[in-house]
Amino acid sequence: MPSLVQTAAESMDLNPDSISVVPQLQLSDPRISHIGWALQAELLEPVPYGRLYAESLGLALAAQLIKRYAPIVPAQLGNFSKRRLNAVIDYIHDNLTRDLSLNELANVAGLSPSHFNALFKEATNQPAHQFVVRCRVEHAISLISTSKLSLAEVASQSGFYDQSHMARCMRRVLGVTPATVKRQRG
Repeated sequence: MPSLVQTAAESMDLNPDSISVVPQLQLSDPRISHIGWALQAELLEPVPYGRLYAESLGLALAAQLIKRYAPIVPAQLGNFSKRRLNAVIDYIHDNLTRDLSLNELANVAGLSPSHFNALFKEATNQPAHQFVVRCRVEHAISLISTSKLSLAEVASQSGFYDQSHMARCMRRVLGVTPATVKRQRG
């Protein structure tokens, strides 16, 4: 069984060995289509969002397949404790420059990846990959505002692939460019 399906099953408190996704002919599932398009876009992206985003999409796909096409009802998720959430957020801030993985963040929380993904989104109102990008953007803004580093150095120290990647993310998250922030600082 593929590891993402196994991980999704385990997080739903299901025995992965007892799950069988029923084959469907001429399937039309908008959620699966949406996830598929997002995966394809990620693969074609010159500068991808990273492993965390791709793993999140893969896990969402596996969970949707189990939920819709395996004859099982998932268990309730419960709440994400403040202690776990704060531990994950601190870990993200301490490791912004690394290519964080879903498994890594789930391990910090002591949860399975799909359980973590659902609870993190419920607790923060955004998926983990978006939260990480927002943290990187906020860190970059802080560095631009308080240091004399070049924008390329700020990008590197904030976990972006390069200056262009930082500019795209900053524009998407805050609606401003790094150059605008730098001019406002002066």
